[in-house]
Amino acid sequence: MLLTYQDHSIRESYLLDGQPLFSRMVPLFDSSIAGIASRLAAESLKLHQYLASQRLIRRSEPIPFTCGPPAGGRHGSPSLRRHG
Repeated sequence: MLLTYQDHSIRESYLLDGQPLFSRMVPLFDSSIAGIASRLAAESLKLHQYLASQRLIRRSEPIPFTCGPPAGGRHGSPSLRRHG
């Protein structure tokens, strides 16, 4: 799962072997560090549930994720550059 900050939104992408299988943008209403962290956590759970319902992953399967700034040189929030 790749999470990036773009235009006051978070882009969530699920990649398998480097190929995108799913991607969507969700609005970010609170751009504070706490707001971003809360939205990332909530949306990560929703995406996990969706992928499991589509049988792309097992329900108990953890998904590695990376958070980063958007492409093109604009910097996102410092909290988005950390992962783990």
